[in-house]
Parts: sequence; C-alpha cells; structure tokens
Amino acid sequence: IRYVGSGAMGLVYKAIDEDFKEPVAIKTLARMEPRRLFSLKHEFRALAGVRHPNLVRHDELAKEGDDWYFAMEYVDGEDIMQVLQRNPEWLSNVMGQLIGGLAHLHDSGVLHLDLKPSNILVTASRRVGILDFGLAQTWKLPLESRSTGSPGTPGFIAPERRRGEVPSPASDWFAVGVILFKT
Repeated sequence: IRYVGSGAMGLVYKAIDEDFKEPVAIKTLARMEPRRLFSLKHEFRALAGVRHPNLVRHDELAKEGDDWYFAMEYVDGEDIMQVLQRNPEWLSNVMGQLIGGLAHLHDSGVLHLDLKPSNILVTASRRVGILDFGLAQTWKLPLESRSTGSPGTPGFIAPERRRGEVPSPASDWFAVGVILFKT
C-alpha cells in the first residue's frame, strides 16, 4: 500500500495480507548482499516462534525472484515517548506492557539490543508493540558464543555494550530506563 520507513538493512512497506484481509508490514532488503540476507533471515528466525501481545508477530519469510522479505504484524501507532509526553496518565499501563513484552522476550532467550522510542509503538487503544529486531540475538548461549556486534543506537546503548562487552538482558533494561528518564 505504501512505504513506511527504513533502517540500517531494510525497507518496510505496509501491505494487505490477501488470505486474512488485514494489514501487514513487509520488510525487504535495501540492497541484496550476503551479510544483509543473513541478518534478515536471522531477525525473522529469532522471533518466528516468540508470541506475546506486545511483541510484533513475525509471520512468513519468503523469496520472490531474487528478493527476500518477511511479513510481520503491522502496528498502527506512534513512538512511545511522543505518546507518553502527550498522555502522561498512560505511563503505568504503557510501561507495564513494555516490561511484560520485554520480559517474555528475555524468557524466550532473545535480546532486542536496539530498544529506542521509534521501535516501541503505542496504538490509539494503548496497546504497545515492540518491533525492529534487526540486532536481536540469543542470550542463553555460552558467553564465548555470543556476539558483541553492533552496539545499537547512540543514546540508548548500555555501558557494557559501548565497551564492546557481551550483552545480557541488562543491556535492554538500560534502554528502557533511558526511555523512562527521557519521558
């Protein structure tokens, strides 16, 4: 239907799922490169089996011609800081949902590693949707198997990530604290 936005690796479009007649978000690669394709597949697989009302549902990884993409739930919302600055009385409800979704993600063995206001949307009905898992990684692996990788978005990066250390759930909780502080 329309272009929604872009990130470091891909482009996101709003589309309609023809089977279910509902809006979905389609994430594609900005450029086809092996590293980008690996990241796209990794993002999809990290979240494919994780289900929680506050985590964007990842539905289908597919290839059409030379183009790879995945379909995920479309969240029609605004970034968490904008919403909370306009509606401070929503703070407890919205933060409770964010905490619940993030705790479930961690219990599923996944770290987000790029939590920032634009990756946490709030709908008009006050539903929180955590999205953009491009830097996500499994954290229940042995320390030597985990990546120090890309640290994330400046301003929301935990100190241990800035030092190039291995991430943990605390890395995501630090970003939640920054968001709460800035709100």
